Order: sequence, then structure tokens, then C-alpha cells
Amino acid sequence: MKTVIGNIKGLTLPELLVVMFLIALVLAVIYPLFFFGSDSFALSRDRYRQQSDARIAAETIVEHVRHAVEVEIIPYAEAVDSSKQQNGYHYFYLVDGKLYHSHFAEDESSHQIKVYEVALENHEKLFVKAEENVLGINLTAQQQKQQFKVETEIFLPNLARAQTGIVDKTGESEWKGLKYRSK
Repeated sequence: MKTVIGNIKGLTLPELLVVMFLIALVLAVIYPLFFFGSDSFALSRDRYRQQSDARIAAETIVEHVRHAVEVEIIPYAEAVDSSKQQNGYHYFYLVDGKLYHSHFAEDESSHQIKVYEVALENHEKLFVKAEENVLGINLTAQQQKQQFKVETEIFLPNLARAQTGIVDKTGESEWKGLKYRSK
């Protein structure tokens, strides 16, 4: 004896196939949008990191060099060679995309090196003498195909007061380092 409760009817095969097709169609549209959003977020994050690295490097250099009483733009090889670094002077240079600050510690009579983990490119226009008492800094951060540049100039008031200027000991196409002395 069969008992029928109400008029319960199941889905037919064609109805089930139509529903599955509609679900697949909706997923086919939503799936790429999800990954597009995810890729856009990753790209924005990388761009922010790149810009942040360049800004931090520029701010670090400006903070340390602004009140220098002597500034020289020197050849890269001289800046990175610790045997050529003179007591009483501090140095900035790039190696493998990292910013190095060789700081002379008077109490120890030696140079302490601080490395800033940034992703920068070394090039011949890293440090430039913009004017007699104005130092130009041109930083370039690059990751994959994206490039971000920070260009800034620092007026050096102590050099202006002393009526001295920035000394540039490099050639046009030479990689550069920065040597400076503070009070």
C-alpha cells in the first residue's frame, strides 16, 4: 500500500541539468573576479612597500645629512671600502639594493654599519650636487616591472654659514657614495 503525502514531486533530469548549468555559469563569472581582486591587492601591497622603502631611505639620509658641516660625493668604490673610510666621517652607499650607513662612533673610534633593508637601485645619479649648498638625492625602487622614484633636495645650512659647498669627486657616469661629517 502506497501512501502519498501531498503532491511531492522530484526534480527531473533536465531541470537538474539546467540548475547545474546556471550554477556553473555564475561561478565562471565570480571566480575570475575573485582572483582579479586578489591580484590587485597583491600589486597594491607591493607598490606600497616599494614606495615606503624609497621614502624611508630618503628620510634617513635627509635626517643624518641635513646638519652636516662637510659633505662630499665620492666614488662608490671608496665609500664601500672600509679601509678607505676616514675617522670622523660618516658614509651612505647602496649595495645589492640595501642602504648602508657607516657611522663613525667616536667613543669606539670605529665605524658602525647599519643596513636598511630596502629594495633600491644603485645608479650614477644617486647623489648629485644640485647647487653649492644643496644635495640632490635620487632613489629608485624597482620590483619586477614597477619602478618608483623619490627625488629630493636638501639645503645644508651649515655649509652655507661656513661659506663652503658640497665637493663632488666623481665623474658623470660613476656610481656614487656620500661622505659627510657632522658637528
